[in-house]
Amino acid sequence: MILQELEVCGMRNLLPQRLTFPKRVTVIFGQNGQGKTSVLEAIFLLSQNRSFRTSQIRDVVSRNAEDGRARVCGRVKSRLGEREITLEIHKGRRSLLLDGKKAEAAGQFFGQLRVVTFTPEELQLVKGAPLLRRQFLDRTL
Repeated sequence: MILQELEVCGMRNLLPQRLTFPKRVTVIFGQNGQGKTSVLEAIFLLSQNRSFRTSQIRDVVSRNAEDGRARVCGRVKSRLGEREITLEIHKGRRSLLLDGKKAEAAGQFFGQLRVVTFTPEELQLVKGAPLLRRQFLDRTL
């Protein structure tokens, strides 16, 4: 499964942009506050339908977004072919689209792009309760 392209609009401190990823490893680097983590968050949103940075989805929308909307769209290639997955956020509500058509259930969205994140907070996997480890494994598998 390969993320080929990512389009982001109205999200955090990112300017509207389209990123194309090569087939090989991609390294994202830059100065503090340039949006590196926001790009990773956008990818995670496409995978998990939630943010790894906040529990309030409305926090993802940029204060400067023209219509108060955020949109993250990705083109994913897998053994089954190419798919376009889109997450739109408006007034704290999410809309999920697969190949331009509204997803009937969030379950259709999951598994289209598989992502695993490791953040400093993930240390709770080792130090925290066993429930956290089970939840992480469930999400990952």
